[in-house]
Amino acid sequence: MPYLLDSNVFIEAHRSYYGFDFCPGFWEWLIKQGEAGTILSIKAVKDEIQGKDKERKDKLSSWIDNLGEDFFQEPNPETVNAMKEVANWAYGNSQYKESAIQKFLGCADYELISYARANKLTVVTLEQSAPESKTQIRIPDVCHAFKIECILPFEMLRREKINLILKD
Repeated sequence: MPYLLDSNVFIEAHRSYYGFDFCPGFWEWLIKQGEAGTILSIKAVKDEIQGKDKERKDKLSSWIDNLGEDFFQEPNPETVNAMKEVANWAYGNSQYKESAIQKFLGCADYELISYARANKLTVVTLEQSAPESKTQIRIPDVCHAFKIECILPFEMLRREKINLILKD
């Protein structure tokens, strides 16, 4: 099953454990898997990374263009239908404060989950479940409600049997 990546997968890898300067293999692997159609994301995630007008100028926001236009998907009609279902779920869930719902519906997470639901994809995120939260709607909790598989990036790497090996 193809993987759908959240923005935090890119951002945290870049900032910490898979920096471009010491772990280029991770980034090369993402490009190859994107070309193969095994890994993708959505345009809203790209916008979170680069800024809607590409105003961010760090190494990650420049590198992200290496993934090509097909990597970052636009909502399709099925996604729009799923967005309605996810929005109805959020509004129908009395656990969350109105501000949490509005924040969720205004960010890429909402579209990411909807795209995964519509296209039967596995969501990959570093976000942690917080099922008792009233102030935040978390990706893993929404995925759980819709029976969408949601995993950590390290699990994705294990499933794909990735070996980041040091060469002499």
